[in-house]
Amino acid sequence: MSVHGNVRFATREYRGISDKYLGLCFLDVCKLPTWNQMSMDSIGMENLIKFLENSLYDPNQGVASNAEPMSLLGMVSTLVPVLATSIIYIIIFLVLRTSNRRFYAPRTCIGILREYERSPELPNGFFCWIRAFWKVPDAYALRRQSLDSYLFIRFLRVCCAICLVACCVTWPVLLPLNATGGNGKKQLEILSYSNINIEDSAKRNRLYAHCFVAWVVYTFVMYAIMREFLFCINLRQAFLLSPQYAKRISSRTVLFTSVPKECLDEGHIRSLFNGSAKIWIAGDTKQLDKIIQERDNVVMKLEKAEIEWIRLCNKERIKYETKTGNEAERATTSTSDPESGNIVTGRSCEDKRPTHRKGPLGLIGEKVDTIQWGRKKLKDLIPEAQSAQNKWLT
Repeated sequence: MSVHGNVRFATREYRGISDKYLGLCFLDVCKLPTWNQMSMDSIGMENLIKFLENSLYDPNQGVASNAEPMSLLGMVSTLVPVLATSIIYIIIFLVLRTSNRRFYAPRTCIGILREYERSPELPNGFFCWIRAFWKVPDAYALRRQSLDSYLFIRFLRVCCAICLVACCVTWPVLLPLNATGGNGKKQLEILSYSNINIEDSAKRNRLYAHCFVAWVVYTFVMYAIMREFLFCINLRQAFLLSPQYAKRISSRTVLFTSVPKECLDEGHIRSLFNGSAKIWIAGDTKQLDKIIQERDNVVMKLEKAEIEWIRLCNKERIKYETKTGNEAERATTSTSDPESGNIVTGRSCEDKRPTHRKGPLGLIGEKVDTIQWGRKKLKDLIPEAQSAQNKWLT
């Protein structure tokens, strides 16, 4: 195989190299004779490697190593705005917490929750609630809410424990070794392993400390994961067998999907699961949903038109009473038509009644009175919807 073919294969494999240098390497190497024309001794593997290194030289290589290290002052200047923003948000939370219980403590005030499902109310002070909240055990979420809620809280605690143990193991051991590595680093880089002078054989051995500490931390992480894994299995079995969970309908209901059409019969399913108390077969409700949606749209449009019409009539009434005084109210007769808007004013407002067009998007088509059209439309849609519902239930 020629060098040309080998380089082409290499360029396909190492896609991280820029197209510029790949093209340079490809053009230069194509000028070389094939391996059949030139022996290995004449070119040499070492010369080929040097040639490739020179051809693929990047002038930006090593620029990051010459950059100024991050200083402690720079880190503090970054953390101060973040800390200030966090304090502002915490203050806003403390102020709004007591007046917006439905958002910050919904499980204490929502009426649909049973008494045993409610969370305990916390004090209304700015900081006194923290102690009461801290005393609530994690098992409370398991009893009052769900297994997932408890496991999420436990997951956060395990993450905090792993981080704490890792800091207690790595910082006392690695930070002093890195700080005295003798490689001349400055600022915060003296705490990294790049500050270890690998040219000094004595200090080079300090890199083994990083390896051993990594083993210790990794072993602890695997131990914590395995421990929580076994705990989760046992907890889930105990929770599913508990009387409190067994009373829930969700614990005794099974949903089967993708059931064949020939099996969509209550008798056939009961023959397979003879211990079932109730069986519900979900049907296709596309046509029913379409009718119900059309009915609801007409209802909403009619309601909006009625409200708009009432507001208009009330506005006319206020305007008329302002001009004529209370005599207008005494002069009004009971024979006035409410639909015309002349109960008080005695004047017709038919030209101001809500209207719409029956075409697409309400832009084209016949222009009709919205209130009369909606009432007439509902006379047909309501019986049709009830009939479709009864037909689907049977």
